[in-house]
Amino acid sequence: MLIQKLICFLRGYLVIQADSCFPERFINICIRRNILLWDIKKLGDMRMRANISIRGFRMLREIAAKTRTHIEIIDKRGLPFLMYRYRKRKVAAAGLAAFLILMWYFSTHVMGITVTGNERVGETAIIECMERFGVRLGVRLKSFDTDLLQNQMMTDLDDIAWVGASLKGSRLYIEVRERLEPLERIDQNTPCNIVAEHDGVISGLEVREGQTLIKINDAVTAGDLLVSGIMDSESQGMRYVHSFGDIFATTWYKKEGEYPLQYEEKIETGNVKKRYRAQILKCRVNLFFNGRPPYSVYEKTESRQEFSLPIDIFPSLFWDCETYTEQQVVQKSRTEQETLDFAVQELKTQLDAELPSDAEVKNINVSHLVSGQSVKVKVEYECRENIAAQSTIDKIDVLPYDIGEKTQENIGQPAQ
Repeated sequence: MLIQKLICFLRGYLVIQADSCFPERFINICIRRNILLWDIKKLGDMRMRANISIRGFRMLREIAAKTRTHIEIIDKRGLPFLMYRYRKRKVAAAGLAAFLILMWYFSTHVMGITVTGNERVGETAIIECMERFGVRLGVRLKSFDTDLLQNQMMTDLDDIAWVGASLKGSRLYIEVRERLEPLERIDQNTPCNIVAEHDGVISGLEVREGQTLIKINDAVTAGDLLVSGIMDSESQGMRYVHSFGDIFATTWYKKEGEYPLQYEEKIETGNVKKRYRAQILKCRVNLFFNGRPPYSVYEKTESRQEFSLPIDIFPSLFWDCETYTEQQVVQKSRTEQETLDFAVQELKTQLDAELPSDAEVKNINVSHLVSGQSVKVKVEYECRENIAAQSTIDKIDVLPYDIGEKTQENIGQPAQ
């Protein structure tokens, strides 16, 4: 509707008043001859007002005579009449023409892209995926199909389960649903073994199906066969089963590092400078002259604000701010105990981030060694966790182990 009104404005139209004994007949004949009338208003039993294009008005003479209708021009509207009215004001006319051209461009091209629903997949990756299929800022709205874009993006992005693309005005909205990380499970009808996922010492067994090949206090390494899916008995013979169960083990995780007693620390001096940048579409304007950082040692933070009009045909203005905070490097020293406390806390943080979610920490061992002007620190976690991992049986006609017997090659040592 907005585009249709814009086209009518660019071509120009007339506001007419028609007095006729048969106004309905006049309208019907106009419709049959493809003469468009809009915004029709009835002003009385025999009087009406409507808008009509310049071309349509030229075709009314015969219809007016046939229906005995008197037609009067009430107003002339649109770009042609506006330019004629201001024909002597060239600057104003040029500005108006430029404004109208920009309005047309903004209403027929993609002026903004909004991505929602993404957490793990970055917005940059989604935008780059769209660009590979020819969809970017400034592209014509009719040059791509949103349904086709959805299918292409779901095929191209492995971590995306669903994509919704819709146009509102000249803004493209992309809504995504990320694919849930599925647990690696083997179908219950598929024969499989249970192997060790991590080095450890067996502390508990809860085997529900399969032939157990280990016992409590056995040491195993990652990949060792714990429960076989190949069972052999005198009564039933050899058969293949889907092994499942829980195998608990004592496991160890460690981190170590060397930390100096003398170290450098950056402190803020209180001096702060900001730089601003404006961006519309792909056009960036730096509002500063010197491109070099204002300080030799600094911390830089960036922020972005988006300014947009309620009408979605105009592009958004992005206001970027770079904040530079000056820092000073200061030489500091700490005691052996302070260094040890700092190192232990840092190494614990690293271990906690890597620890499996089901691992239960039973004991924490800390050891350190002072060497010159540094302290070597090692932190080791002793945990209890389920190390069972299912593994399909690739060659079911070959027994990798003698059932009921665990060879020494399959027994590893606990992680140090």
